[in-house]
Amino acid sequence: MNKILKSFAGLFTFAFAVSTLAACAPGGQGGTPKPPEPNPPVVDPVPEIPENAIVLTSSNATNTATSYFSARYSDEGIHLDAYVLDDDIHSEIYYSHGYDDNVEYLVGTKYEGQTGWDAGNTLHFLITADGDTSFERAVSSNGLGKSYAPDLYCVYGKNFSYSSELTPFGYRTSVFLGYELFGVDAAAGRNNLYVCPAMRNTHDYADTVWTPFREGGCDWGNASSFLRVGENGYVIDRSKETELLILGDSQLETANWKTFVGDFKETNVVNLAASGTKIIDWQNRIQSIADYAPRNVVAYVGMDEIASAEETALVAQTETLLEKITIALPKAEVYAVNLLGETSGANGQKIEQFNAALAASAQELGVTVIDGAAVLSQSGALKAGYAGTDGKRLNQLGYNVLSKLIRGAVGIAGAQSGAFGDGSMYASSAAVAETAGVTVLDGVYDQYTYFKNCGGEAFYAEAELSAERVYNSDAYPKFGIVLSSGEESLFFYVDGSNGLQNKSVGYVEYDRNNTWKWESSVEQSCEISYAQGGYCKLALLKYQGYLFFYVDGELIFTLDGLDAYGVSGNTDVGILSFNTKLLLKNARYTEENLSDYM
Repeated sequence: MNKILKSFAGLFTFAFAVSTLAACAPGGQGGTPKPPEPNPPVVDPVPEIPENAIVLTSSNATNTATSYFSARYSDEGIHLDAYVLDDDIHSEIYYSHGYDDNVEYLVGTKYEGQTGWDAGNTLHFLITADGDTSFERAVSSNGLGKSYAPDLYCVYGKNFSYSSELTPFGYRTSVFLGYELFGVDAAAGRNNLYVCPAMRNTHDYADTVWTPFREGGCDWGNASSFLRVGENGYVIDRSKETELLILGDSQLETANWKTFVGDFKETNVVNLAASGTKIIDWQNRIQSIADYAPRNVVAYVGMDEIASAEETALVAQTETLLEKITIALPKAEVYAVNLLGETSGANGQKIEQFNAALAASAQELGVTVIDGAAVLSQSGALKAGYAGTDGKRLNQLGYNVLSKLIRGAVGIAGAQSGAFGDGSMYASSAAVAETAGVTVLDGVYDQYTYFKNCGGEAFYAEAELSAERVYNSDAYPKFGIVLSSGEESLFFYVDGSNGLQNKSVGYVEYDRNNTWKWESSVEQSCEISYAQGGYCKLALLKYQGYLFFYVDGELIFTLDGLDAYGVSGNTDVGILSFNTKLLLKNARYTEENLSDYM
């Protein structure tokens, strides 16, 4: 059945490619069809790897694949080549060739934005081991348009081309992109294009891992961080001393840690953590780690392997890794984050034993343990209030705590404000500062800060808020007062859509602190001014089993039955912002004389 479906999908893909490529010329006319098949396998005596290639590894549960990426310019455009060593090539996931073994690129001219892709300028090209492709243009800060859309203005054989061939060691690919695809001529484009490469290593539909290149601060989600391609290939700037280098598995990778850049703002930090990497992978990369000459190294390893290996073996491997790091970097401070577990409690006893053994061996090696488990876990299980939807990785509340612990360990300053800070359970985002008595909450994605001394069962909290800017081209930015218990949150927000001109407020539940239940949110129109220098005052009173939400002194919502929302007991209360720069003033929190605020 799979072969039949694969054959059908192949016919459909070929027919679609021919029809779309024919429309890829300027004005939607002309174009040369896609080559019908990849070149036949070649026989190489040894891999032909350029000396200036950059290296990327990707490990699934079955094997490790290694890509060697090289780049060069010609008078017509940029040439991107990849030589992949992989003894397990897979190309039969019929529903999407994007899950086959492949390499891909994001490419564009210099981008100055803080985050996201340069809409209209960032191009995406993917090519599989057997020659299937997709080619798109970014239509937003995190979205791509249709593959081979007419507005790409691509003409095969003229301003772009590609090839793929199997080798005895894996496969190699090549793609050419003309300067005109980026709206520049040769003089402006040569030595001035920026690239982020990535690869996927697939064994089958259930065992597939995607890994982007992260060295030199390169971040797939941030076009301003991409590597420049110069006359001698990719340029990785290691001239500045790296203050902090992070390595490990999916828990610490930036694909999940959305606020990573803001959490370590103004810090020369490199995050190499990648999903699917194993302890042995990092042991084999000691030299590339040492090349950064970091002052501090933070490692989080073993969690992705704890289910399939004995903890004693993992501890021994971790000890070897940490010892190799200390030998290669004798002047660096080395830290290890202990394992946090998952909410199901699976392997909880093994995790506790691993953490105990790690603490003992780290002391002998002169390595400092960052005890994330003491805050984020209990009995080897990740607390639900800090967990993402899969119960294994952290949610933003958890990353706030983890970044605070790492910053504190290595001596990097965090959030500072007179009226706001950490709650009794949760930590404030790093992107909080105070200027002339006004607290600024400034960062992308979810940013939190909490009223000083909060954490009681009953309270009154108020602050005046002004929205100054929207990030990530968010069409539905929101900000307001958030109430959080150990497992649930309730968010009373201002809807800042329509360019910060919408006039409505609402509330929504954050179910188990990992799913916003927008389908059951409640909103109400409200005459409110909160932008262009205007401030609105939001207040929340929790008293005698009720919640009262006020906007500019007017009662808008009254809620009872707080057990159903999970916030009837002690709660932290603070300010939450989605993709919005906020100015906060006249903040107030009290647990006394609450009847006066009715």
